[in-house]
Amino acid sequence: TLVVFGVQLIFRKQLGARARYALWLPVLIVLLTPVLPQSRWSIENLFVKAPQAVSMPQTAPSAQMAVSLPLIEITNPPPKAIDWPQIGLFAWISVSAALLLFGAFSFFRTLRRFQRTKGFLSDETTALIQQIAREVGLKHPPHGWCSSAITSPAVTGLWRPVLLLPADFKQTFSAQEAKFILVHELTHVKRHDLPLNALLCLLMTLHWFNPLLWLAFYKVRLDREAACDAQVLENAPPQRRVEYGHALLKAETAFTPLQLSLGF
Repeated sequence: TLVVFGVQLIFRKQLGARARYALWLPVLIVLLTPVLPQSRWSIENLFVKAPQAVSMPQTAPSAQMAVSLPLIEITNPPPKAIDWPQIGLFAWISVSAALLLFGAFSFFRTLRRFQRTKGFLSDETTALIQQIAREVGLKHPPHGWCSSAITSPAVTGLWRPVLLLPADFKQTFSAQEAKFILVHELTHVKRHDLPLNALLCLLMTLHWFNPLLWLAFYKVRLDREAACDAQVLENAPPQRRVEYGHALLKAETAFTPLQLSLGF
């Protein structure tokens, strides 16, 4: 993670948005690797006790000596040492499970609220979605929902992506702005950002104790959005870039945080 931050800082003018996003792939591979080479800098070494050498007597005592030794009765057993590795493992599992359950509950609660108020998209919007899906190379356009509970366009889902649109989508955005927004959201589906986002959410619950990875996951989401924007604006003229920027600002102004609903 530190290497990626360093490379992005040193080569910030030479790296494009998609290259900055691709730099996080080695970090993802390391986090998914079950066994890594041992390192003397690993924090795990703090919980591993070094083996103690046991000295054996050179000569055994004679029977005469053994009989003459007094018998000592131990009434107070030595205090049992605290099993810190066991405590650390229990704390890690407990917090990971709590974060996973809380995030899932928040996500499904938000999605349920959208379902209760969802309406049908107009034929014009449905036709536009199908047209843009063909343009970005999607064989199966996602299902579309519109709801008054949705404040900003988004996509969600894992195996069956869903496009979420505010109820006043057509009134808020002009025809060109609406097309820009739909291209942006469908590009996320085309780039498989939804399953990758779910994987990152899962890894974040497993590595909750590492503040550096919380910062890295935040940066990954920023680079993901920038990479999506770069793909949308590939070979676009300056005027189109200006219009696209206005559409994103308008969508960001209406956005309301989803309270840890990281599935969107």
